[in-house]
Amino acid sequence: MDRIAKNSHEFLQKVSNAIIESLNTSAGQEITDELLGNALKENPGMTVKEWNRIKEGFVVFIFSEFLDEFPDVKAEFSEHIYNDLRAKEES
Repeated sequence: MDRIAKNSHEFLQKVSNAIIESLNTSAGQEITDELLGNALKENPGMTVKEWNRIKEGFVVFIFSEFLDEFPDVKAEFSEHIYNDLRAKEES
């Protein structure tokens, strides 16, 4: 498989954009609406800030599931993170 990105920043940007694009489809909107409905059932007085936190957590969940589903992508992401840590260590 081809690499997704040259570094962790580019990787996160590309994958996040893909997730957001998929959530902006009609199927993605149905899922988001269901998530909102469930969140409002649990917390009818939910604030915009709380809803934004829930959406962010959902995107992180999707990202995690994506990595679990594709081991080669997970390996690439791990390599980017490792390289970031080594670069910080050396500076």
